[in-house]
Amino acid sequence: MKRVRFLLVVLGLLVCCSPLWGGQKRYGQRYLKQWDTILEASRRYDLNPLLVWAVISVESEFSSPYVIGMDKSAEVLAALKKASRKARFAARRMSRSRLAVFPVSKADGVRVIRELEASGVSFDVGLGQINNRTARSFGVDPAALLDTRHNVAFTAFYLRKVIDRHGSEHIWKYNGSRAYRRKLLARLEAVSRYYAEMD
Repeated sequence: MKRVRFLLVVLGLLVCCSPLWGGQKRYGQRYLKQWDTILEASRRYDLNPLLVWAVISVESEFSSPYVIGMDKSAEVLAALKKASRKARFAARRMSRSRLAVFPVSKADGVRVIRELEASGVSFDVGLGQINNRTARSFGVDPAALLDTRHNVAFTAFYLRKVIDRHGSEHIWKYNGSRAYRRKLLARLEAVSRYYAEMD
């Protein structure tokens, strides 16, 4: 019963947030599909599943398991031009300095990643937007993070490392931006507020 109530709470939040990513129904389905994976990874690394959910929500909005984010640069644009000869993907400008690439399939995502790595650029992979250099530092191939289960598990693993090393007040080090902690807290507070209204 608690799980059902929690899912209703989160769906309510998603209804509020989803227009940015193309519709309430699709967004809700994406989130619900990942909940068991989030719960499993959270238990494994002794984390609150809502925190893992908030990280993924802020990082990728559950937009696509294959999303690849990067800073816009001449090197990145050249690499994407090369990748477009081998892979199918859509590119979106997320801000003045950030791009997101949405490969059509996992295989297309692997091709994009290989081209970006060959160009030596930094990029972030999948739902938890794991940086390729961070992944490599732990012996993980960034292409493996196109798999949802691996990505969510690595997200929880790395979040646990950040908390153990720096404390929860420095959780922003997951992303590197000091404003990141405020974004996470805003998501968590929105869920808590909605949950309180449901009681």
